[in-house]
Amino acid sequence: MSYIYIEDVKQKGDKPSVRLVGTDGNVFSLLGECKKAMKSFEKENNDNKYNSNEQFNLMFEEINNGDYDNALQVMMKYCNVSW
Repeated sequence: MSYIYIEDVKQKGDKPSVRLVGTDGNVFSLLGECKKAMKSFEKENNDNKYNSNEQFNLMFEEINNGDYDNALQVMMKYCNVSW
């Protein structure tokens, strides 16, 4: 099974979309919304090229390396975020 990595997803312009307006601003709440969007995106694109668990883990690792502002930037890297 081959997976599509975020660099490939960004090139295609196909990323999960998540709306964070009205969500608790806690970073863990925001992560939960992103994870739901990634799972939904994976189900909608039944081609098995996007692995939501793997993408979430990569995003989570990047978020652990910084502050709240970094977390928001990383979420925008992995998801189409609307506020």
